Amino acid sequence: MAFLLWLLRMGLSAPTSIKVAVLALAVLGWLQFQHGREVGRLTNEIATLTRAVEIEQAAQAELSLALADVERNRDDLAATVRQQSEAVAAMAVRAERAEALASLRAVRLAEAGRARAEALRANTGPVRVAPGHGALNAWIAERVTQ
Repeated sequence: MAFLLWLLRMGLSAPTSIKVAVLALAVLGWLQFQHGREVGRLTNEIATLTRAVEIEQAAQAELSLALADVERNRDDLAATVRQQSEAVAAMAVRAERAEALASLRAVRLAEAGRARAEALRANTGPVRVAPGHGALNAWIAERVTQ
């Protein structure tokens, strides 16, 4: 404060070149102060942006890893689905084959049963069996084994 009073007292009686020099120094000092503030603000902003870029790069790397995991899981799942589809198709083929064999056996058994019934009917004449269980059992055994 004392300096400003001395400067004011001195400034009124000082030569113009000194007044201009003091004024120029004051203006330069003020500009230097503003420049320092602006540089500090910009430095803080650069640091903030640098941290944001680093965070974004880390997130991008993490996202790339997660995407690789998702793709690997998708491929594994597709392989599993393909494998299960092949197993289902093979089971369907086996089921159709078993059904065809069962139908063929049923037809053959039905034809054999029909032929056996016809044979039994053809040999049937008047039935005369002696009284008693033994004779009836013998007659039935003879008919069934033919």
